[in-house]
Amino acid sequence: MIDDAPLQIRSLKLFLAVVREGSLRKAAVRLDLSQPTLSYQITSLERAVGHRLLLRTRRGVLLTEAGRALLPHAEALVRGAGEAMKEVHEIATGASGIIRVAAAPSAAAGIVSQAFREFRRARPGVALGLREAFSDAAIRMLEDGRVDIAVVRGPLAGADLEVVVEVHEPLVLIVSPDHRLASRNDGVDLSELSDEAFVLDRPDSHTALHAAVSHACSTAGFLPNVACEGAELLTVGRLVAYGVGIALIPRSMADLIRDVHRRSVNPPTPRSSIAVVVGRPRRLNPASEGFLTALCAVASRVIGREEARPAEPVAGNSRLRHYRKSDHAG
Repeated sequence: MIDDAPLQIRSLKLFLAVVREGSLRKAAVRLDLSQPTLSYQITSLERAVGHRLLLRTRRGVLLTEAGRALLPHAEALVRGAGEAMKEVHEIATGASGIIRVAAAPSAAAGIVSQAFREFRRARPGVALGLREAFSDAAIRMLEDGRVDIAVVRGPLAGADLEVVVEVHEPLVLIVSPDHRLASRNDGVDLSELSDEAFVLDRPDSHTALHAAVSHACSTAGFLPNVACEGAELLTVGRLVAYGVGIALIPRSMADLIRDVHRRSVNPPTPRSSIAVVVGRPRRLNPASEGFLTALCAVASRVIGREEARPAEPVAGNSRLRHYRKSDHAG
């Protein structure tokens, strides 16, 4: 009759060791156990399954029919237990797991991709579940629990979030290689651009960049002459490369666009904000916590350490605050 007590993984490991060695004495030596202790463990296992598993002979031990039936199951159970413990350890230490991130397209192509590349070198078992979305959609995903981290551009109204780091980066001018400003080595005054054709993102793209550029131009005494409105910043960059017009875009994005010339804008320099946010209270798996740290470090390094404003710690945690509409450039 089978004992109601569950089979112990340790007892199965001892059983497999005896089978491999073919001898209780040899198995006891390899396991650093006394032979009576090992014999007792095997007897307890036989009592649990209700059948003799090993025949003791002068030459060693032999499997009974019951032992042969148990052997593949014991191997599978021990292997499965080892794999389970390995997976638990990797998840608990952040060596594996899924990082769920929603990011503005420009951030996804920039700091998120760079941070994940660096992060995965150290933790190859980690996978990134990345969703590209404009800021309002990214925040909805965060609030709904579909993602754990959001990287957004522009101000957001009324979202109850923990802002882990907020970075303000300058906008730079990009022009095509044959543009009159392509050969300039010094900064450009915005007033010099009053007669230029601009390529902008759409007003409804929710990055606040369109409004920031329009405001900066207005401050300089003119309204931008819009030649084309693109869906997102990489498209804007390609249109500039083709000579459709010029554009003011975040500095980190300008580094990702080929076939354009980049020029700094003289003060007052318009700026764009980017924020790394999580839900409140913060509930991140260890892999996501590790990636969050790496992401903030990359944001500070790529955008410029002097531009980063990490949240101030309170009672051991990052400062919690509401991320509301502000008057800074989006």
